[in-house]
Amino acid sequence: MYLLAISVCLVVAYFILGLVYGQFFNNKFPEFSSKSLFSVAAIFLLSILGYIFVFNIPDPEFSNRVLHAYGGGFLATLVCFLALRDTQININKFQFFVITISTVTTLGVGNEILEFYLQNYAGFTFFSTTPNSTWHDLISNLIGNIIGIGTLICFVPSKSSQT
Repeated sequence: MYLLAISVCLVVAYFILGLVYGQFFNNKFPEFSSKSLFSVAAIFLLSILGYIFVFNIPDPEFSNRVLHAYGGGFLATLVCFLALRDTQININKFQFFVITISTVTTLGVGNEILEFYLQNYAGFTFFSTTPNSTWHDLISNLIGNIIGIGTLICFVPSKSSQT
């Protein structure tokens, strides 16, 4: 149930990031195009497929690392990329790198705070297995983020070719 909620949150984040990025870069609210439906479907489908893959990894610790690298790193990077692409925000590769690393790190920290709350105040006990679990999760998120940036940055057009 928690992972399904994360999938829904990634879809919601796509729209929120599109709006925030529009205000940040263009000082206006962007218009979402028909590409948004494809992007939302891709985010949700890739999220579910990733969770199915991760649940088939027999080692729970390694499974959790892959889950965070994929969901908290790569997929979150993909959400940033799609929000920027679909709203046609004009940025260069360096701006993409900085905004994506900042956004994905913020989302990862927010997720860890939510896990802390759920574990300590709502009775969920299946998130952290060790005192270092949060740090391992954040490092895994960063690794997935770097893989995502390395994969997607080549699809960010140079600013001079966008004008």
